Amino acid sequence: MKKALLFLFFYCASFLGGNLLLAQTDSVVYSKEFEFKEGIYLNFEQFKKNKPIAKEKIKSNYDKSAIDFLNKVVSKSSFTYIDEEGKEQTIKTKNIWGFSKGVTIFINFGYEFNRVVVIGSLCHFSAIMPVMFTAPVPMSNGVNQTNYQINQMVLNLTDGKIIPFDVKNMEVLLKPDEQLYAEFMALKKKKKKQSVFIYLRKYNEKHPIYFRQ
Repeated sequence: MKKALLFLFFYCASFLGGNLLLAQTDSVVYSKEFEFKEGIYLNFEQFKKNKPIAKEKIKSNYDKSAIDFLNKVVSKSSFTYIDEEGKEQTIKTKNIWGFSKGVTIFINFGYEFNRVVVIGSLCHFSAIMPVMFTAPVPMSNGVNQTNYQINQMVLNLTDGKIIPFDVKNMEVLLKPDEQLYAEFMALKKKKKKQSVFIYLRKYNEKHPIYFRQ
């Protein structure tokens, strides 16, 4: 009886250990050389899991081997793909999260798909955003108009939220790391503004992210 129990114990331990090893080797730490699977992300979770809709699953007359294939697909108002059950699904392009072209990620934010320049626990990209202002008009109270400007944005991979990349938000983003937060908060106001990119890089170096291959 004891022998049987011992055998069962070591068998389970070996099995679980093997699974844990697979779980560890299933993902690798991100580096600039990392190549994401090419395709379209319907949502943030697909990006985190490196599991986009593959180009082969997208129904299109465009040449799928062309370097600009995905750019052409997302330039249309909608596209059709084959889901995991083999069924055709059509989705509006404005509702997708983004797409991958190997080492490059594009995120759907603002008025276009923006290249993510820095990928890490805190991702950085620029986006064109609207700015409302009141234009003076003679004999009136003014007319509301819309202008556009390029804004710096940060994507937090912990929760998928996108916020402006500024000093105030950087203070919040650094809080999980007590050391970096204390360093940043000790800086003068002007120095903080000059150092946001430096601390974005520091945070990413201390908190690497992993993606499935």
